[in-house]
Amino acid sequence: MLYCASSLSLAVLEVLVHAVASAGPFRPLSVNADHIQDLSYTTSIGRQWIRDGIDAGVMVPSVIVPADMNVLLNPAHKDYSAIEWKDPVPFAFDPRLFG
Repeated sequence: MLYCASSLSLAVLEVLVHAVASAGPFRPLSVNADHIQDLSYTTSIGRQWIRDGIDAGVMVPSVIVPADMNVLLNPAHKDYSAIEWKDPVPFAFDPRLFG
């Protein structure tokens, strides 16, 4: 599964959170807001979504900024190869983010 952010600013936050701790054509995946920070709950939903194989991608709320959405992509889905990718652009983190 590929884990993507729906915006560059959210991607920066996701990278920072995970670095410190260790929209589109996709439908929203229903996630119980009361359990959004429960890793075992969200992992089981993600694994079931992969097993079901219904979608090439789904949108899920960000744990960091629940009003924003992340996108999960299923590379094993038959339509995954139809996803269009843009060329990467250079990005540099503002050093102030790191202290």
